[in-house]
Amino acid sequence: MLKCSDLFLPLLLPPLLVGCVNIALDDVSTNPYKSIDFNNPNPANYRKLESNKTYSIWIHKKDGTIISTKSECSKAEPVLDTYVNAIVNDLQGSKLLIEKDVVFNGRPGTRKVFTAKIDGIKTFFDIVAFKKYGCIFLLSRNGLEKGFLRSQRDFEVFLKSFRVNKS
Repeated sequence: MLKCSDLFLPLLLPPLLVGCVNIALDDVSTNPYKSIDFNNPNPANYRKLESNKTYSIWIHKKDGTIISTKSECSKAEPVLDTYVNAIVNDLQGSKLLIEKDVVFNGRPGTRKVFTAKIDGIKTFFDIVAFKKYGCIFLLSRNGLEKGFLRSQRDFEVFLKSFRVNKS
């Protein structure tokens, strides 16, 4: 069973958001992928909030918008669509705005932009997910509408810098 802190902490951290969701995908231990390169979001605007072996989180200093990355490797290798749909569907009142297939780091993936209510507050999410070397990579941005719209460029720059290297 995936724990809230393992899967959803990067998605649910803006200052007004205190909700949490647990999703049982597989009862299998997971490990992070160890060879990833990326540029941290602009340090003038973002501060690193937390990181561990599995994920890294940056929060916008003024509006609380979150940019995060998570990698998860397990022998069970969950299906990418199942993994991403579990995130979207388990958030209260989720409403899909954009869904498209993407190629990311040379691999097929998915990008979903959606809204959901966290403790009654409308929150915007942008998730890019793909599989490479048997691992799932989840890059996300979330926040309240004004900050979310403002952070689009920062997230795109972050995505362009993200590279998964063969270990």
